[in-house]
Amino acid sequence: MEKLKITRKNGVALFKVPCDGICPNTLIEKDPSLSLLINVEGKNKTSAKSSFTIHSLLNPGKTTKLIGGKKPYTDCEIIAIDVETDFACQWGLGGPTSLNCYDFEFKVDAKASAFGEYDFKIDDIFAFASNFSLSDKPEVTPADVREHFRTQAIGIIQAYLASKVMGRDIKECQASVGMYSKEIMNQLDKKLRTQGVEINTFVINRLEYDPAHMAQRERLKEARIENAINREHN
Repeated sequence: MEKLKITRKNGVALFKVPCDGICPNTLIEKDPSLSLLINVEGKNKTSAKSSFTIHSLLNPGKTTKLIGGKKPYTDCEIIAIDVETDFACQWGLGGPTSLNCYDFEFKVDAKASAFGEYDFKIDDIFAFASNFSLSDKPEVTPADVREHFRTQAIGIIQAYLASKVMGRDIKECQASVGMYSKEIMNQLDKKLRTQGVEINTFVINRLEYDPAHMAQRERLKEARIENAINREHN
């Protein structure tokens, strides 16, 4: 193989590159948006250069071709990662994942829902790639990546907000969503950096009583008005 050209694939965040027949002198050219993880004969290397040979990668500073460098490697794997991909995610807590709180106006236990969004980018390609097996599925989409991290993210979000709204009136908590957002972002970033991604932003767009409790509040309001009318007539 004289040349291997690796191009970016739309809708793919991570993919395995067919490299049968690749040899030390094979010229590898890649899209600037890609970083490569190369495992060759037990050695793990990475390259962000747009053009190189594995010989030059394994021997920094040596750019000339290797004499006899056309014999294919018996063991070589290349994984391409689109490091320019930003992963925008939406999250929500409601229904079975709603939060326990308290409605001080009517002095009853209540439920709250919360919705927002966050996004992250790849920070450490080695750690990021280790999250995915390409043996059965040679391509990983951005949707696959979002889903991989979703459970961890929603667990952190739910645990944090549950601790903040438990026993409190949701209207009181709404004044603190800015602070909550910053603290959740820090927790998410600390957790997910160990897996190779960095949190760019995190926001809580809505924190409110869930629809079931809002319906209950309307019934409680009507009952309160009716009781007030009855007291006036009696």
